[in-house]
Amino acid sequence: KQWLPQQWINYKVQQPNWERMWTEQGGKCPGCNKDFAHPLRKEQRLGLKPETDHLHVEGRRCELQDVRGLLCHNCNSFLGKIRDNMDVLDGLLKYLRKHGDLK
Repeated sequence: KQWLPQQWINYKVQQPNWERMWTEQGGKCPGCNKDFAHPLRKEQRLGLKPETDHLHVEGRRCELQDVRGLLCHNCNSFLGKIRDNMDVLDGLLKYLRKHGDLK
């Protein structure tokens, strides 16, 4: 029996779909641009654990059609905390531009 990450099972993501997302993203989190660790490749074990990002659809469990891509835990939970609200994201960006040192 092949080991599969729980998130693959939760969202019915088959390995080819997951590998496609991995390849399209270059094995990196699109939010913070940090490298992911690959759950099945021994040569790519260093990096952040990728999480499956998905739309939150009220009234039903999320499935494959709701999957958007792979994010690290911090970026994924940040989107969840702001509920994917672009106005909040834009407001925070303006705030950082005014008060912070963008890197």
